[in-house]
Amino acid sequence: MATATRYRRRAGSRQPHSIPAYTKAEASRYLKIPHRTLHDWVSDHSDPGGRRLRPLVGIADASQYLLSFENMLELHVLAALRHVHGVRMRVIRNALDYLQTKLGVARPLIDEQMQTDGKTILVRRLDQLIDAGHQGQTSMLELLDVHLDRIERNTAGIATRLFLFTRKSPRDRHAAESQPRTIAIDPAVAFGRAVIVGSRVSTAEVADRYKAGDSITDLVQDYGRTAAEIEEAIRCELSLKAA
Repeated sequence: MATATRYRRRAGSRQPHSIPAYTKAEASRYLKIPHRTLHDWVSDHSDPGGRRLRPLVGIADASQYLLSFENMLELHVLAALRHVHGVRMRVIRNALDYLQTKLGVARPLIDEQMQTDGKTILVRRLDQLIDAGHQGQTSMLELLDVHLDRIERNTAGIATRLFLFTRKSPRDRHAAESQPRTIAIDPAVAFGRAVIVGSRVSTAEVADRYKAGDSITDLVQDYGRTAAEIEEAIRCELSLKAA
């Protein structure tokens, strides 16, 4: 935690979205991805057959195991593909390898480049690889759009903010659409900490006070936020069923 904080504060002229700022534990908690799964996605490891596999997401600082905002976006999309839409890992890996090695796309998971049919290059490649009967007539783009919509971009197309899922990791489109957009990470706000949208109120700070015994009412009064916002901040950090 201390190492990540030092990176955030000593960023200098580096682009905020590429700064190593999140530990694997933070990424696992914020993105609702099991720690072991996240570790496999960002690290070299062997498959059940003993074959060495490269990381699906190349993290910003592999030596310190620190992830950037860009990495968080990549993992957000990867989790949607794998756990919500059930795309096989082999298919995802093949698509990413093809786009990186054959087309020179550095970050296929978050690349905004569109084809003439309005699909991103990643979506087009996945549609090509997935058996037509597997997804029926539903386009991969239609399945992904609710997750991509939680990534806010500026007029230049650069991702600037990610609205986090604060409830259980969504397993279908309806569950994803029904989740509030109350908590976000933005590399330009509070050093990329998860905060209540429209403020610099850190979810970690709110959760720490709640664990220490402060009531929801106390926190509402002190931070000037609604009870619903305070509850979502606590859920983000503590995975509470109810605040």
